Amino acid sequence: MEENRDNKLIREIEAEVFSIPIVDTHEYLISEQERRMLDLNIFFLFSHYTSTAPNYLILIKFIYGNQKTVRKTISSLLYKKIKSKYFTFEEGIEYAKKILYKNPLAFYSLN
Repeated sequence: MEENRDNKLIREIEAEVFSIPIVDTHEYLISEQERRMLDLNIFFLFSHYTSTAPNYLILIKFIYGNQKTVRKTISSLLYKKIKSKYFTFEEGIEYAKKILYKNPLAFYSLN
């Protein structure tokens, strides 16, 4: 029974963390403010790599994998902190939002 609750909590945390947008902080691309006003698809973020690397699909997979790893790591950390009652569920999700979205927006003066 405890294991089912743990699995449910992990799935809920991951669902929330994976729904948080990530701010692109590739400083060699156009500014985030400019980028957000354009109608671009996800591959625009990889344009730097595609023009400099012969096998850009490997790099796209690498970048996608990295953001997924970051989200999994944050989810795992939050699970431990929520389970130990260091954070409530809501506090933990707010913390993740700050790491992935709110802090980069503030740091790059995008809000």
